[in-house]
Amino acid sequence: MRSNRSAPGGLAAICSCHANAGRLPRWLGIVAAVGLLAVLSQGETPETSQAASFKIGLLLPPTEADAGDIRRGAELGVAAVNRQPGARVELIVRGQAGQWGSDGNEAVVLALDDGADALLAPSSGATVHQALQVAGRTRVPVVSLCPDTSVTRAGVPWTVRVASRTDDEAAALFAAIKQATGKTSLSVVALVPPERAGREAGKDLQHAARGANVEVVQTISVAPGDTHFTPLLQPALAARPDAILLWLDAPEAGRLARAVRAAGFAGRLAGPGGLCCPAFFRAGGGSVEGVLIPVPPAITSPGEMRERFQKDLVEGSPLAGETASRPPANQPPNLTVALAFDAVLVLADVLRHAESRPVFREFPLTRSLSGVTGELLFDREGNRRVSLQVLELRANGSVTVVWPQPAAP
Repeated sequence: MRSNRSAPGGLAAICSCHANAGRLPRWLGIVAAVGLLAVLSQGETPETSQAASFKIGLLLPPTEADAGDIRRGAELGVAAVNRQPGARVELIVRGQAGQWGSDGNEAVVLALDDGADALLAPSSGATVHQALQVAGRTRVPVVSLCPDTSVTRAGVPWTVRVASRTDDEAAALFAAIKQATGKTSLSVVALVPPERAGREAGKDLQHAARGANVEVVQTISVAPGDTHFTPLLQPALAARPDAILLWLDAPEAGRLARAVRAAGFAGRLAGPGGLCCPAFFRAGGGSVEGVLIPVPPAITSPGEMRERFQKDLVEGSPLAGETASRPPANQPPNLTVALAFDAVLVLADVLRHAESRPVFREFPLTRSLSGVTGELLFDREGNRRVSLQVLELRANGSVTVVWPQPAAP
């Protein structure tokens, strides 16, 4: 088995470097630290090359909106892996603000001092790119839950994403809305997060729209916790769009769904697959009725693996200090939890398969693996190859597949 990268005083040396921040620019200290990490990562010896288990580092900042669900899925994934024969897997979770004040610091600690053999990065694009900077230097593989197309364009060959890309999700939604309305062209308004997350989502939505004869007439930024929706929604409603895209975290999307319906909008509401979770139903109440979301077909298909996952999710005890979402057994599984679970399956499979071979040489991944969200298969850039179906949500928690249209019996 491959070794964990660590060296005496490794992080201490980095911290010492940062202690001179008064004489060095902040960015230069970070670059120097990551460079030192790369040098230390080469210090493997025969005496340290045997490990009793593999370590997966979960980079999970406290600002991550679905942190509880991601952690719960990763924990369930580790438990499932360790029920099978082979080397055991240990999960190490980090995400508190470090002395550099960035997620990059926590990624460095996971890869260097904690000796993580692989990293699991969350949905936030900014956090994933920090992890990829470290991965590029250390050759520690990364599996992410981020749907931004930019993630697999970062030039790091040993990374994959288990989530569907934003533009693929949007393309499926546009097809479903056209099918439902009978229109060959659409106008939509997109409600997105502020700053980088919103810019990335907006670019991907525009890209999907250009290939589908859809016009994104407005992209409106919604600040977290904002409750003054009337001035925000006035221009959106004035545009008279065919659909409004709620491309937000589940609680924010739920609140906006309520506000949009209360303002009298009768068109289609749609959002990303991440809205397949109890948090969206709780926040949206009756306004989730008719909302469209794209998900992998396996999420709603019966199967032994899905049923075992759902049973563990519903019946398992909560993590200390965490309140993870657990849907009733008759509802589709929380997609974020399921994706985090599958991400651990991918990493464990790669680590176990590598044995004494350097793990980064397993990439690009060419073999497939069965997961709760379906076949885990990736292209050479690390994008998930998965078909999508579109669900129409009901306020009672049930769902109906509306696209592609189910085959006639």
